[in-house]
Amino acid sequence: GGVGEKSADVALAKVARMEVGGARLDNQTYAVLALESFGAIEGRPITGIFGYEVFKRYVVTTNYEKSEITLAEPDGFKYQGAGTRVPFTFDDTNPVVEGVIDGLAGKFSLDTGSRASLDLSSPFVAKNDLMKRWAPKLHGVAGWGVGGPARAAFVRAKMFSMGSVNVDAPAVGLREERKGSFSNIYIAGNVGAGVLTNVNIVWDSPRMQIFLEKNKNYAAPDVFDRAGMWVNLGTDGFEIVDVFAGTPAAQAGLKAGDKITAVDGKKAGIEISLPDFRLRLKEAVGTKLKLDLVRGAQ
Repeated sequence: GGVGEKSADVALAKVARMEVGGARLDNQTYAVLALESFGAIEGRPITGIFGYEVFKRYVVTTNYEKSEITLAEPDGFKYQGAGTRVPFTFDDTNPVVEGVIDGLAGKFSLDTGSRASLDLSSPFVAKNDLMKRWAPKLHGVAGWGVGGPARAAFVRAKMFSMGSVNVDAPAVGLREERKGSFSNIYIAGNVGAGVLTNVNIVWDSPRMQIFLEKNKNYAAPDVFDRAGMWVNLGTDGFEIVDVFAGTPAAQAGLKAGDKITAVDGKKAGIEISLPDFRLRLKEAVGTKLKLDLVRGAQ
């Protein structure tokens, strides 16, 4: 299980060797599951996902400025930078830190694989009556995982803090799942790339600590999809899965099931990738995009 309410069958296999850059893992057991749907979500083929099993063996630096990951042997490691030390614990295999969202404290998991900024678990939302407190006007698909699509209401909070790192006006998803990872009663929320890319992170898992180093993205505003829709990669373009009511996508007449075949004359999935299209949907207010659509046979 994971994001979404469905579950998936998983097998286990012993792999003789896996190499990540110059690092090598021999004779390890790996989970084997169908990842084809992740390719549609990410817009490129996904062969595998690595996380805890690699992170726990190394000191890992994720440098979002350079789009670079560095693996270092933990023996003898001593942090030399100017970052803020934040202790963490594990919830199963997920790193969890203390955080505060608009004055509400809780435990937040750190998820490098999430493109969202901050998602709050359904028990935390209910406990703090956040639907009433924030009165969200946007609802729609918020993420996609092993359990399929997951929906949320969207708001903009005032501030999220972890350690000395503060994120002003983060876009927040109020999750609605009753099953899966976002139904965890012990976790307030999940911190994704929208927040994590503001800092470079040194993950020292053997000593249960991370170091947060502010980078050039730190003061950048957190930007949400301004169109208001969820789009995946299809066989002949981009497939619209969900359109949020009251948004530019809805006002333009777009509907779930429509296929986008071109964006400003560029062939969807060929001349413009899905990640690049998603970036286009976050451009400045007033930006206009011309979409070629197929709806049914039209």
